Amino acid sequence: MTIKRKNIKKYLFPIVIAVFNLLSFLIIIFLGNEIIKIQIKINNRTRFLYSIGEKDFIFPANIRLNYYFEPRPNHTQKFNTEWLDYEIKYTFNSDGLNERFDYSKDKEKNVYRIIAIGDSFTFGSNVNTKDNYPEVLEDYLSEKLKCSNISNFEVINLGVPGYDIEYAVERFYRKGIKYNPDLILWLINYWNLDNINELKIPIYNNFISSGTPSLDENSFMFTAHELAAKEVIKRIGLNNILNQNRDILDEFSKIYKGNLVIMSFSDIPEKYKKTLSDIIKLNSSFYYYPDLFNTSLDEKYHLPDNHPSKQGYIRIVEDLVSYMDGTIFSTCTVKGV
Repeated sequence: MTIKRKNIKKYLFPIVIAVFNLLSFLIIIFLGNEIIKIQIKINNRTRFLYSIGEKDFIFPANIRLNYYFEPRPNHTQKFNTEWLDYEIKYTFNSDGLNERFDYSKDKEKNVYRIIAIGDSFTFGSNVNTKDNYPEVLEDYLSEKLKCSNISNFEVINLGVPGYDIEYAVERFYRKGIKYNPDLILWLINYWNLDNINELKIPIYNNFISSGTPSLDENSFMFTAHELAAKEVIKRIGLNNILNQNRDILDEFSKIYKGNLVIMSFSDIPEKYKKTLSDIIKLNSSFYYYPDLFNTSLDEKYHLPDNHPSKQGYIRIVEDLVSYMDGTIFSTCTVKGV
């Protein structure tokens, strides 16, 4: 069809308007994403859960928990994200732990063995295996601390992204207790205490099925995990969740009688802090450190998703060792001092 010259303006004007509207829309979307990113940086209490990937998990059968999961043993995972300038590498040992080494069930003489349990902050999400805090702590203690009757330190990482209180305890029973630890370190975030995975995961799966993203890496918007956690609180109430987790911790204290240090960051709400303080009173070998160095308060110590960076884990270890020097390792000295 031929368009006559006198009708060009008639067709051209709507095209120009359409192009202008499209460009305006794209600019608004771009600016909106940038504003969201700034807001997320300011709101350092926003939390995210990074799944390792379904193929990297196993789901043990014949246990009391319906949705419990663990990393698959004997494999390495490498991946990149758009917001980090390095490749991330996790190495999972023969026991499915995010570790550089395998550890024998039998502990060698004069070895002090530590088990670290918790969620992604213990696991070391988005840093290489060698840079997570249990690995850094193992090297730090062995290189710098001198203790009578201790020739070496081992720190075994049982952390898994997305774990709540109940799953962390189950992981210890299944994987940790056989290592006969001298000490357990448990980094508990406030969202571990207001969460119950057995209730949250099926709700999360429904959000995913309906198209809600697990994580939007471009905007760092709330994920399906966040929405599911809020839905659980809405359904059964925060106090009921805290009470249920307190009962789990109480039961754990009856079974495990060794040394335990529970840690939390300084921004944990008072109600949550009381839950942890009450558990410490049940055993004279339990300690609570509520003021662990808060990596979220300084950008150089945390990643864009608010997990600790490599430098952040070093600061956490330095702060933790300083605390334990006055408690667990009060009879030890720093080498060369």
